[in-house]
Amino acid sequence: MFPFSIKYSKRLIENVSIDDTEVIMNYISDFIKNKSGSDIILNGNQLIFSSRLFEIGWGINLNILTPIEKGKFNLISNGNKCILSYEFFMYRLFIIVSLFSIIAGLADSNIWTGLICFAFLGVLNWTIAIIRHQRMFAEIISSIDNLINEKKGSS
Repeated sequence: MFPFSIKYSKRLIENVSIDDTEVIMNYISDFIKNKSGSDIILNGNQLIFSSRLFEIGWGINLNILTPIEKGKFNLISNGNKCILSYEFFMYRLFIIVSLFSIIAGLADSNIWTGLICFAFLGVLNWTIAIIRHQRMFAEIISSIDNLINEKKGSS
């Protein structure tokens, strides 16, 4: 449910075969592992992963998966088109921000401090997470399209 669950879908350039589905899902699995995803479950045309809270990277390469609990990729092929969808869940982000906001409000004895803290931390981090995951999904789509084109070109 929005804003806790965000879903993106994109049509792939080429339709994919069953063999291509396995290659695509393995590519996504490796991609998520490189981003420190864990508990990856690959089941045919669906991949589900989770993210650990305390695997935080610092600096420019802040771990993109930290604000989310889990994500799900589905590769749906019907007829002459193939659609990849990506859904991720951000309940953790809102729970942690709510706790920090309550603590800030109690420490300052002012409800407005808590609300401003929630608005600043919650909305800003939510927006950043959405943008980063949209870019990650676009990168995955682009790479998959390249994989399919290379495979069809070498056949």
